[in-house]
Amino acid sequence: MRKAAVVRLTDEQRDDLTRRLEREALTGRRRRRLQVLLAADQEQTDAQIAAATGAAPSTVERLRKRFAREGLEAALADKPRSGAPAKLDGKQEGC
Repeated sequence: MRKAAVVRLTDEQRDDLTRRLEREALTGRRRRRLQVLLAADQEQTDAQIAAATGAAPSTVERLRKRFAREGLEAALADKPRSGAPAKLDGKQEGC
């Protein structure tokens, strides 16, 4: 099976991702993205990465493509979503 996009991290990027995994409080989605990119850099297949991280193979493939097209920060960040605007502001949510 051919990989959709090859992920090659620089030493600096690899260290940064590893540090983020160890030190930052991360959402599940962001943690999984970090793990996927680190595993992809180690030349694991999409199926291997999916099994190790719990992500769907299609998610791994999409993340590889996004990294190759747009770079590291774009691969880690959520894109704006369509839909209804939030009904509560930050102040109201905290109540």
